[in-house]
Amino acid sequence: MQELLKTLGFDPTKFIFTIVNFLVLFLILRKYLFKSILKALEDRKEKIREGLKQAELGKMELARAQEERDKIIADAKAAAEKIKMDAEESGRQVLVKASEESEKIIAQGRKKLVKEEERIKKEMFAQLIDFVTIATRKVLDEVVSEKQQQALVEKAVSKTLEEVS
Repeated sequence: MQELLKTLGFDPTKFIFTIVNFLVLFLILRKYLFKSILKALEDRKEKIREGLKQAELGKMELARAQEERDKIIADAKAAAEKIKMDAEESGRQVLVKASEESEKIIAQGRKKLVKEEERIKKEMFAQLIDFVTIATRKVLDEVVSEKQQQALVEKAVSKTLEEVS
């Protein structure tokens, strides 16, 4: 077996020194270099983890903000629709009220017209009676005595009053 190792170029002393050198180098690297590299890797891993956490929080915050925006838009649309409906209803009420007011005014005007018409009729009737009386007197003065005239006038006035009433 030694011959085989010699033909391959294996030297046990070099091998032992190489192993010792490797162990010393490994321990030095481990003490000074590996700790800082491992710490840097761990820090980087933590930063990546924190970044992912922040990204996830950002996504959740964005989703929440979008939901809130959608809710605000929906509320605004509902409020606008309510305002529109209220305005339409108010407009209808104003029209109804204006119509009722105009009907009241027209009815009052008609009542005033009827009263005025009655007053004018009475006034014209009184004037007509006066004219008829004067004309009748003039005619009767020539034909009938004063007592007969008075009786005829009273009879005509009472008949006329009965017809009017």
